[in-house]
Amino acid sequence: MRLNSKDMLFGLPVLKIRAVIRHAMNDKLWGKNMNEIYEKVSGILKTNSRQAKKLVGSLIVEGYLNLKKQKFNWGTQFELIASPKGRQFGLATAALPISRQNADQLLSDLIERAKKINANDDLVYYVGCLRVFGSFLSGKETLGDLDIGFKLVQKYEGDEFKKHKQARIEFAIDTGRHFNNYVEQLCWPRDEIIKTLKARKRSLSLHDLESDDVFSKTVSKIVYMRD
Repeated sequence: MRLNSKDMLFGLPVLKIRAVIRHAMNDKLWGKNMNEIYEKVSGILKTNSRQAKKLVGSLIVEGYLNLKKQKFNWGTQFELIASPKGRQFGLATAALPISRQNADQLLSDLIERAKKINANDDLVYYVGCLRVFGSFLSGKETLGDLDIGFKLVQKYEGDEFKKHKQARIEFAIDTGRHFNNYVEQLCWPRDEIIKTLKARKRSLSLHDLESDDVFSKTVSKIVYMRD
């Protein structure tokens, strides 16, 4: 599926809608009440909670997201889950087609970034493996984009993990990074690995192998495995 970055959906740019759905795909849209979820969505959209609430309602009504409620001893947890329709939209690309030669270079550069991440003791996750999916495995010379599944593994355990994780958060704040909320701050040590892998490459589409089950039955090929 391909998106036109200039298109609008529910009165918002399609890429902002896709970003919200991708957060749901990565199990990031949950809270003790719906207001916590609206706050997270407003942070993604960079807008107010009222518009976030309106969008969430539209995505649920149109079948892109499902609302899940779970009861625990401490109360109820609310979570937005991407439906199959939503996942298809979340995985859609807005990048222009690329040549196989460019895809080969993208893959080579990605593997080098993974190796550098794994060699940096300050970072708190390893890149465990990278798998390539989609049109790259075909014989086509022109590809939609480069679909890569990744798996991250903690470099440290117990108190050492907590210590290094907090150090990464403090370093990010000290160097000028702003977090919209506490959850975003807490997730930063993991998110910075993904951002480093992505490197702002529009034709590179990354998918978490741990949480994105859309690829569980899809043909893939391992292109990098940490020793």
